[in-house]
Amino acid sequence: MATIRRMTPVDLFSLNLTNLDALTENYDLHFYLSYLMKWPSLFNVVEDRDGQIIGYIMGKLEAQHSSMRHSEHYTPWHGHITVLTIAPAWRRLGHARRLTESLEQASDINDAWFVDLYVRAGNTIAVGMYKGMGRVVNYYSDDPTGLYTLLYVYSYGVWLHFNICDYSFSKTDKASPLTACPYILIFQG
Repeated sequence: MATIRRMTPVDLFSLNLTNLDALTENYDLHFYLSYLMKWPSLFNVVEDRDGQIIGYIMGKLEAQHSSMRHSEHYTPWHGHITVLTIAPAWRRLGHARRLTESLEQASDINDAWFVDLYVRAGNTIAVGMYKGMGRVVNYYSDDPTGLYTLLYVYSYGVWLHFNICDYSFSKTDKASPLTACPYILIFQG
């Protein structure tokens, strides 16, 4: 039985099992602590029955630039998944899904409009997991190598319109037709 709980500063010294993986980004202690202090509700661990950390998720809340404030597509806050990793021996047991859902719920409590993340295009297991959760909106990349991909957007009970031309979002209670600047529509109810 594995349990999810909020990360503590002491836990940062117990991440080796999860961080010793080619697909996991590693950061310095200051980076982890800054996230933990700014967004504690978006930094959770999953531990096994012996209390060993077998995975974690680290996220943050972001706001659009103030220049977008008067745009009809302005979204005040959104959540962002910075790191999600599970120790290799503990994968494919639903832990990543549960951690993702915990961050989505915490983002919603903080009035985030949606949650996004970037994932390596070659990480087919992660892509498959997010597709299985129904979270895929579209693939795009600002990086010409295509290394990172925006993978999904999550929102409670509303239509989200993702404007491909200016990468903005808007909410509505119904789907609207595509325009010259196409939107990608998803519904999460």
